Amino acid sequence: MRADKNVNAFVPIIVFVFFLIYGLFGHKFLTGSEGFSIELIILMAFSFNVFYLMYHGHLWGDIESAVANKVRESIPVVLILFSVGILIGAWIVSGTIPMLIYWGLKIINPTWLYLFSFLICITFSLLTGTSWGSAGTIGIVMMGLGEVFDADPAINAAAIVGGSFFGDKLSPLSDTTNVASLACNVPLMDHVNSMLYTTIPSAIVASIYYFFQSQNLVLSSDLSVDGNLANAIRDLESIFRFNLILLLPLLIVIWGSVRRKPIVMTLLSSAWVALVLALIFQNFNTSDIFTSLTKGFDDRMISIPIHSDIIKILNRGGLYSLIEGIVVCLLIFAYLGTLDILNAIER
Repeated sequence: MRADKNVNAFVPIIVFVFFLIYGLFGHKFLTGSEGFSIELIILMAFSFNVFYLMYHGHLWGDIESAVANKVRESIPVVLILFSVGILIGAWIVSGTIPMLIYWGLKIINPTWLYLFSFLICITFSLLTGTSWGSAGTIGIVMMGLGEVFDADPAINAAAIVGGSFFGDKLSPLSDTTNVASLACNVPLMDHVNSMLYTTIPSAIVASIYYFFQSQNLVLSSDLSVDGNLANAIRDLESIFRFNLILLLPLLIVIWGSVRRKPIVMTLLSSAWVALVLALIFQNFNTSDIFTSLTKGFDDRMISIPIHSDIIKILNRGGLYSLIEGIVVCLLIFAYLGTLDILNAIER
C-alpha cells in the first residue's frame, strides 16, 4: 500500500520533467520550431495533475482548495514583483536611473564593463538583500552602459543576474537566506558561512571570465563606440535634469534593507519619493509621469530629438512590466498545490 502511494506521488513529478524536457528541447529538435513557453509547460503539468488526482478519487473541491491555499502563499512574491515594476518606472522618469547611467558613461572604462556589472550587482545585493531589486535597478543601469559600448547583452545580463543572486545569497538582510537558516534551525551566520565554500570559488571563476570577455569587447570595438558615447551623454543631459537629490530613492531602498523594513513598503516608499522628484525636477507631462508607474517609461514622452539608442533601454518598468513573472509564479504555486494532495514533495 505504501509502495502504491509512493508511485502515485512520483508520477506527477516524472510527467512534469517529461513536459519540461520535451517542451524546451525535444519539440525544437523534432520539429525545428520554437520550444514551448515555460508558462505552457507548467499549465500542461498542472492540467495532468488535476485529471490524475480526479482519476484516483479526489474531488474537484478538495483539489481547488489545496491549490487556492498554495497560491495564497505566493501573494508576498507577487506584491514584490508589482513593487519592483512600479519602482523601475518611477526611478527612470525621476532621473535616478538615467543619472546613474550618465555617471557610468563618464567613469566606466569598457575594459572592465562585464566585470564591473558583476561586482557592482554583488555589492548592491549584499547591501540590500534583494536579487530582484538589484537586477531591476542597478542592473538596468549596467545594461544601458553595455548598449552604448556595443557589449554582448547576453554576457552582460549574465553578469548582472549572477552578481545579484550571489550577493543576495550571502546577505544577512536577504529574506530567503533568513528563511533557509530558520527552516534548518541553524544560526544565520553559520548558514551564510556554509555557502562561502561554493559561492566564493564560483565568483572568482566568473570574475576571471568577465574580465577576459571585457578585454575582447575593447578589442572588437570601433570608432562608432565613441560616437555612441558622446550622443548618449548629450541626449541624457538634454532630456533629464540631474542633481544629487535624485539619489534619495536609492538611499531609501538601502536604508530600508539595512533596517530590515518590509521590502514591499520600502520599494513603494522609494517609488513615491521618486514620483515627487520627477514632478519637481523633470520636464515631462504630469500624466506621463504617473503613467510611468503603471505602464512604464516610454521614449515617446520625450519632446526633443534624440540621437542615441541608449534611450531604448529606458523603455521599461511599470506595474504590468513583470506580469509574465507573476503568471509563472501563480502557475507554479498552483502546480505545487496539486502535489501537496499527494504529499509528493515530502515523499
